[in-house]
Amino acid sequence: MNIYDFVLSRILNGFNPAIPILIRYFLDSKRILNSNNDDLSFLLKKNKISETFIKSFFEKKERYNLDTAPFIGKCNQEIKKIRESGVEIITFSDSEYPEQLRLIPAPPLVLYAKGDINFDYNKSIAIVGTRNVSSYAFKKVCGIAEDLSKKGYCIISGLARGIDGISHRAALNSKGKTIAVLPLGINRPYPSEHKVLYEEILKKKGCLVAEDSGWKKGFNKQSFLNRNRIISGLSKGIFIVEGSKISGSLSQYNHAKEQGKLILTLKPKSYSEATYLQKIISKEGFVVENADQIIEILNQANDSQTFPSPPLSS
Repeated sequence: MNIYDFVLSRILNGFNPAIPILIRYFLDSKRILNSNNDDLSFLLKKNKISETFIKSFFEKKERYNLDTAPFIGKCNQEIKKIRESGVEIITFSDSEYPEQLRLIPAPPLVLYAKGDINFDYNKSIAIVGTRNVSSYAFKKVCGIAEDLSKKGYCIISGLARGIDGISHRAALNSKGKTIAVLPLGINRPYPSEHKVLYEEILKKKGCLVAEDSGWKKGFNKQSFLNRNRIISGLSKGIFIVEGSKISGSLSQYNHAKEQGKLILTLKPKSYSEATYLQKIISKEGFVVENADQIIEILNQANDSQTFPSPPLSS
């Protein structure tokens, strides 16, 4: 674990739009922390980072520069406490850090994980969608997730109500690998009724991942939106089942599109019953109705090293 990645994440307060800018330019966290403020300010202003953020960043960085040893000492105490709770800390510079996640526009500096984070990226698929699942989608997703799991595919989702929970459960029932990305901290199952599912994922050698180490108080909508970029970042492709114009699935779609991921959706029962996102994806992504079609699309992408073109919509 790189202590400087951890320290920088504390100074930047976790997810922050400045992280990818700083990492791309300075390459590692220690160089960022040791750089002078004029160079940092020029870079951040050039990339349109707000004056308010720059001021806050410099104030915290100054405290680190003035009392480096005590600052690192406090971080090491926190790291020890986190590890004693059974949580693994993986930083951006570590070889264990998922390579595909390192390549997204805004990679997390630190990941907190419980369970086995290892999986085959080329055989991974995120399954996400609405909390208010239609009976048609419920039946379809159960079958698709189970079939994918039985064929060795890792199912990645966000432990939310609806499609997320259904997908995790189907993977577990098929004795497959599943990864849940949590929005409010590695030690906070959300929603609370999924605490049993959270524990079962661990028991059955799955993995829980979060960008935050502890228990956040209250409900922070932005944490859910930030979480979505990690779900798609870990995955070769993303299967968005149903989603309205104002749903979290739209955020997930936007992240996947920005990251250049394969984007698939469930073929609706009829066009009149298609959701907003199903209509959008049908024009530029892939419409599928079974696991074999998903596997074929993923295999084509793996074989060609480029994504296959979706069929022209009629």
